Amino acid sequence: MMRPKSKLAWALLPSLMLATASQASEVLRIDLPQALALAAERNPGLAASSEHVKMAAAAERATNGALFPRMDVGLNISRSNSALDTFGTRLLQHGITVADFDPLRLNNPDYVTNYQPVARLSWQLYDGGANWARASQADAEFQASRLSHDTNSQQLALEVISTYTGVRRAQAWLEASTRARMAAEEHVAIARALKTKDIAIQSDVLTANVYLLNARLAETGAANELATMLDKLRVLLDQPSEVEIVLTGEPSLPENEMTLAELQDMAVHKRPDLLAIRTRQDAAEAGIGISRAGFLPHLQLVAQQEWNDDRVGLANGNTSVAGMVTMNIFSGGSDKAQLDSARAEVERWRLRIRDQEQRIRAEVARSWRELSESRERLQAETEALQQAQEALRILKLRHEAGLERTADVLQSQAQLDRTQAEFIRARYDAVLAQAQLRFSTGTLDEEVMH
Repeated sequence: MMRPKSKLAWALLPSLMLATASQASEVLRIDLPQALALAAERNPGLAASSEHVKMAAAAERATNGALFPRMDVGLNISRSNSALDTFGTRLLQHGITVADFDPLRLNNPDYVTNYQPVARLSWQLYDGGANWARASQADAEFQASRLSHDTNSQQLALEVISTYTGVRRAQAWLEASTRARMAAEEHVAIARALKTKDIAIQSDVLTANVYLLNARLAETGAANELATMLDKLRVLLDQPSEVEIVLTGEPSLPENEMTLAELQDMAVHKRPDLLAIRTRQDAAEAGIGISRAGFLPHLQLVAQQEWNDDRVGLANGNTSVAGMVTMNIFSGGSDKAQLDSARAEVERWRLRIRDQEQRIRAEVARSWRELSESRERLQAETEALQQAQEALRILKLRHEAGLERTADVLQSQAQLDRTQAEFIRARYDAVLAQAQLRFSTGTLDEEVMH
């Protein structure tokens, strides 16, 4: 026989859980659209993905900078008594006299100090188109990083929806488990009362007690599942453990009105991961241009202004301008090998695009079928729940009149519990299936939640 205090503790379990949660230092009340917006704002994983986009943008700017002239300034300081260096330095300082040609002075010069400020302008006027190709490649990589970030954003949204729905499902299952436990306690009380009237026997009471123990275990499991899902949602939203999260709405998504063929066509045009692969093919094609530049002439312009004196200043200026033309004639076949590698890279991405398109079409078809199946299952489970509730109601009336066995009532109660669990699962699986279909078509973004 269950002690009164023990019975009271089990009856107050949900209330005790809520009382414990209410002691949290902060309460976050949030619906699904707000959860998605908060995750997009605070999730560290998505923030890291955003930083990668910034890196790609910076790399693009750096590559574009190579298209412009470069200006450098510097200061060279030297002190030497080398015969060649000292004569050249004095010449640069515009300080050569007739006495400097004395063989004794030429061969045994004194130390000469030179301060040389320098301004140098260099410009790669033409490098076979390599710099322009690199700029195009960097732009494609930047676009690919943005699209990859979009994919990460939609993956996070799917995880938030799944977890938010999981919390709601766990809450519904906990409520159902609590009702089942209370019903089990009622069965125990009825079995004892009927035994007192010699309508039931001791085995009926024992059977009811066993069912009550199982109901309590199921309620504890449901409470643990709810706590686990709340912890997962807290991580996704980057919330500290002391924050209590209260969901204020049921998860829902707009219904899909498109045919399967229309969804598949939309997916291959909108999926950001597929678009990222296509832009990386563009980057690979730019790599062909970089490799081809090795077979073309390169032209560089250099202009330099320098000053030379035995102290820091801008005296004794010298100006030089030079143009350099170079062209690779033979490099042991390495340039041809690089070109072959670049062409193979383009073909690799082309094949990956073809493979990904086929996979996406299959993924959309699977998600579409799962959504249709989840809707049918929800309708069936709704009807099954109504029938199980009515069947238990009739059996309970007959049992109280001594016309049915306790075991039969408990079996009917167990069937209702299973049906209730399947109904709850089907109810939220339909939402998850809709979210998965939107993810597979590349349309799971924050806008669809408003």
